[in-house]
Amino acid sequence: MTNDIINNIIDINCKGNGGFHMKKKLILLVALILICSASLVACNSTPVPAAAWAGSEVLNYEVATTSGEIIGSMVCETKRKQSATFSNLIDDVNYENADNSFKMHLDTNKVEITTNILTKGYNTLAIKKVYVDKEDSENNYTVVAYHSGKYFYYTLNGEEQNRVKMSSGYTDSEFLYNYLRCYQLSSLPTDIKILDPLTKTIIEVGATNTGLTKVFEIAYPNGNISIQCNEVEIALNSSPVGKPIKVYYTPDQDEYNLSSFSMDVSKNFPVMIIENEITYRLTSVTIA
Repeated sequence: MTNDIINNIIDINCKGNGGFHMKKKLILLVALILICSASLVACNSTPVPAAAWAGSEVLNYEVATTSGEIIGSMVCETKRKQSATFSNLIDDVNYENADNSFKMHLDTNKVEITTNILTKGYNTLAIKKVYVDKEDSENNYTVVAYHSGKYFYYTLNGEEQNRVKMSSGYTDSEFLYNYLRCYQLSSLPTDIKILDPLTKTIIEVGATNTGLTKVFEIAYPNGNISIQCNEVEIALNSSPVGKPIKVYYTPDQDEYNLSSFSMDVSKNFPVMIIENEITYRLTSVTIA
């Protein structure tokens, strides 16, 4: 049907002097149009995400034991400063330099953790974490912290302020997997500092990309797609190292990734996280 219409158009427009040469040119032009149209249809049929340049990205995870028992959910939301709902406040303190915000809400049968973080690029400016132990309220705590100069200042349960020297390479444990997204997976940091406010100590971990391994089916906003992902191992730098955490990130191709941080160095996002006996599996991606 399409070829008949094309031939009719060519025959009508190529009569008269020079018609043969005109016909050849039109055939080439129509062929080019058809090729371009086919390419566009093929591209549009591929379920790829759109970059969250001026909005938010929400990653939803199912939390389960390694035996498969579902015990809760985790929601991670990243917002750029351009988002209409972006806020640079934590506990009514305005962090004007913040250009990204991150919120993690973990709710399982044992604990509920809500973490709010403001960053400039991948550098942490301020944190508020509320930890609720559903089995023993004695373990509940709230940490509020901010970074200034060479020091990280923090308060635990509203008590006296403490400070530790952390000039670079620092993050919060709940933000660790998104922190790594801000690097190229081929050159991950090996000296990440994480503050443990309960023991008032700094834990140092390193990350290693072991290459493309498992295939995951990812629920992008416009359809599911199976992708072979990068395996990253995270382990303590001091003994005893113990069992490493494994995180699976999307591959490096832009069509599989999200541009949710202002610095825009890396876009890979975590599809699965395995922490000892707990697994966090991505169930959906929302972009606004």
